[in-house]
Amino acid sequence: MSVGGEPTSSGRALDEVAFPDAARLTVYSLVAAALSLRLAYYLINPTFSTDEAQLALNVLHRSYAGLFHQLDFNQAAPVGFLFVEKLAIGGLGSSEYAFRLFPLVSAIVAALLFYPVASKFIGRQAALLALILFTVSGVLLFYGATSKPYSTDVAVALALYAAIFLVGDNAGRRWWIVLALAGGIAVWLSYPAIFVLAGVGSVLILDSLLGYRWGRVTLLLLVCAVWLSNFAASYMVTHSSIAHIQRSFAGDSAARIAVGGNSASAFKSYGGAVQLLLGIPHFGVAARYSLVFIGILLCVVGLGSLSARRWTHALLLVAPALFALLASAIGKYPLYARTLLFLVPALLILIARGIWFLAGRARPRPLAAGAGAAFAALFIASVVVPTNHLFVVQDGGELKQAMRYLAHNQQPADSLYVYSRAQYDLRYYLECGCFADRSTVRRAHSLWPLRPTRGSPAEWAPAMRSVLPRLVVGNSASTVGLDYEPDFARLRGRSRVWILIAGAAPESSRALISFLDKHSTREKTFRTRNDVAAVNLYSFGR
Repeated sequence: MSVGGEPTSSGRALDEVAFPDAARLTVYSLVAAALSLRLAYYLINPTFSTDEAQLALNVLHRSYAGLFHQLDFNQAAPVGFLFVEKLAIGGLGSSEYAFRLFPLVSAIVAALLFYPVASKFIGRQAALLALILFTVSGVLLFYGATSKPYSTDVAVALALYAAIFLVGDNAGRRWWIVLALAGGIAVWLSYPAIFVLAGVGSVLILDSLLGYRWGRVTLLLLVCAVWLSNFAASYMVTHSSIAHIQRSFAGDSAARIAVGGNSASAFKSYGGAVQLLLGIPHFGVAARYSLVFIGILLCVVGLGSLSARRWTHALLLVAPALFALLASAIGKYPLYARTLLFLVPALLILIARGIWFLAGRARPRPLAAGAGAAFAALFIASVVVPTNHLFVVQDGGELKQAMRYLAHNQQPADSLYVYSRAQYDLRYYLECGCFADRSTVRRAHSLWPLRPTRGSPAEWAPAMRSVLPRLVVGNSASTVGLDYEPDFARLRGRSRVWILIAGAAPESSRALISFLDKHSTREKTFRTRNDVAAVNLYSFGR
């Protein structure tokens, strides 16, 4: 397979077309901006999500050997990722910064690799458009500072593409060894790496068979054997956690949409995934669907035009998505935006190719103007808006604000009720002590006695026990107010009970507050920005 840039109408590769110094400077500036943005969001240090806290508790309390076994709280992550996380907290402590360091490094690696990889697929000029979208992609910024493996998935996918282009047509034996090792390591760090490898391997073997290059086919089969053996080993050691998650997703129509949903539900599911992958905000159904349609249309145009020029490059970009759909169809992979994040580079590359094709080669000229307008709309609506939202600093994070407020205002004789979904973050922050200064942390420990549980594979298994009457950990997350009555039966007669709510769906939060307002008297209310967390003081004395 030829690995040069896409040929132009004159037969030259786009890589060989004169690349102005200004354009080169723009590339360097965009890469520098990408690195700065990812570092800046990492330094903002938002509160852990429930998902992050649940995974962090596994890493904190398991040995390296224990990470091979089924994880608690319906969590799963590649063993290689978990090992790196364990190493990070072993050397740097258990703060959010330590847990999010590897995802940040992955985001930085991806930012450095994206333009060279994109330019190999679609040429340097078109790749510049893709780099603009990649640099300020809200979803990539978010997961680059999230202690989950999705940012690593993106970096691994780009690294594998880079390895393919390094091997090229006439690479020596050492580069084939590098390719085999890269794929072998990738499956230990990233679950969807196997889809990239399956796509890459299939396309390269097909291309070699069509060219009657039997020696190359043999080398590729040997490389694929290394990939498959490593994947089989990694799958075996994490099978229990993966199987448990697969069972939990079994009843979710969004995860099984590829199996046989109707066209309307399929469009809603896949369209929603594209919307989130492009970072299109929820600012109106019509505008949102229009931008999703524009993104998909540009992607299709890019795929078609690239296929006409270099079918192997087009297949390399789409084959991983096809294998992911196949895995979903047989119930082996859930289709959600976060599990498809590894496809964002291919998506942006194809969109940029579509814009470049329409703007530079299509007729009439109004179509070129339309392509420019489409790019501007995608950039402004799906990138600038969410990126601006991400950088609203919220005084150290929502739950951490609530915990600091409680530590400063709760009296030793007061009781604290913790909403069931907030217990994972509360336990993590009590254990790491990274939510406030030392004196506040000491006061919090004296107010809220921590009695951890051993954990369980169930997603919402208890993470800590109640210590009556000082601390009550809720059991319900219901949207029906009466379902909370058993939780508060243990607090009747208490004159001051603080209620900590975080991680609650709006319907559940309203049901809980409605129940409390009917059966007790509200004395105080503290809400964090965007109402992500709230603290209420109630009297149950009546």
